Amino acid sequence: MKTIMLEVPDNKAVFALEVLKSLSFVKKAHQADTSANQQLLEELKEAVTQLTLIEKGKLKSRPAKALLNEL
Repeated sequence: MKTIMLEVPDNKAVFALEVLKSLSFVKKAHQADTSANQQLLEELKEAVTQLTLIEKGKLKSRPAKALLNEL
């Protein structure tokens, strides 16, 4: 089984998905939420930046217990 990734214009995405779903040999067709993926990547980059600053002593860390109390 092969996985194929396509890029289509936003205004044609719904149509492209419907065409793909209509083909009997296509097992799965869905639209990836790239904005959510992009946001996750940005948040991970920010976390890594903060950890680096903490390790260098340029940013103060806080105990895990304080973090859990916030939740």
